[in-house]
Amino acid sequence: MFYPPYPDELLSSWIIRNSIVQGSDPMGWIYGFWGEWRAWTRDIDRFLPKVRTIELARFSRLALNDIYNMTLTPIITCIEGETPPVNTAWKWVIPTGRRNRSIVGGLQFCPQCLNEKGCFFPRHWRLSWHTQCPVHHIRLFEKCEQCAMPFSPHLIDYTTPFVHLCPRCGKDLRQSKTVATDQDLLCLQQTLDILILSSYRNPYPQWDLHTRETLFLFLRDLLTLTAIISRKRDRYTQWQMFLFGRTYFDKLSSRAGMTFDMRSIEERSSLLRIALHLLKHNPAYLLKSLHYIHITQAILHDQHFPLSTMMQHTLSRLPPPKVIRQTQTKTTKPASKEPRTATEIKEEMRKIRKYL
Repeated sequence: MFYPPYPDELLSSWIIRNSIVQGSDPMGWIYGFWGEWRAWTRDIDRFLPKVRTIELARFSRLALNDIYNMTLTPIITCIEGETPPVNTAWKWVIPTGRRNRSIVGGLQFCPQCLNEKGCFFPRHWRLSWHTQCPVHHIRLFEKCEQCAMPFSPHLIDYTTPFVHLCPRCGKDLRQSKTVATDQDLLCLQQTLDILILSSYRNPYPQWDLHTRETLFLFLRDLLTLTAIISRKRDRYTQWQMFLFGRTYFDKLSSRAGMTFDMRSIEERSSLLRIALHLLKHNPAYLLKSLHYIHITQAILHDQHFPLSTMMQHTLSRLPPPKVIRQTQTKTTKPASKEPRTATEIKEEMRKIRKYL
């Protein structure tokens, strides 16, 4: 007997739930249909190979399309307009960063959702613009408060089949200290979710965003721009004062290669707050704010992805970067390699003798 998947349920969540019902655990149960294939060393929620999908469908009698819809592939395909390459990082998906069967991130959770009967893990918990629980109106979590282990329900054992217990320290994750939801961020994530589930209608008409792809691309540009500005604390503080009339003392990582999807919930919330504030205003307001902190056209020059048309237009109206002229260095005449005279050597010895 297999429980059918809930609407918007992750594939890994469905496997974990059914393994518990069968009196097994996620590690051992998958051997029945995937054999030696090490599924938990891969991100099966993101993409499941066709041959593995067929094997699971034959074992569970689920339709192939039902299994496909439990992965993140349909959502990202809707956002990007096409399915991105499997072996690359996917925008808007929180990476798991797997090390063997352990993970260093990826799945968020709500402590109060874990306390409900029939708990499951929805797909939107893997999307990086999600930071709030829309049901209980609290901020999501991503790790154990006690030992800092990332949420890893696939590591539970059949002797203690409880997803709310941390596999490392045993802490009850339902007792995590909650933080009240940010209503603006909750509104943003619900708006983006609706854009995926229904036909597209521009929620920010002051911006020229005619398609779903252009909106997500421009939002990505705003998040990247904010992250780069935050690298210089004084400049970031001035920008916040211009935008909000106050400063948020949020610490953002400046580590090279840190994408939006790799950041913590706190950092993503900070970036989304500013991006949403800019989306609510018009292009002239964004341009004025960038002029205020002396941003130039080169602010995004080192990004290795195409910029949205809206961002390109905004950057073109900023001042060009200052050209640093290289001064010509004076060349010193190389020291002579000719041997010293006897008089020069005697003079040097006279200076040294007093120290001997």
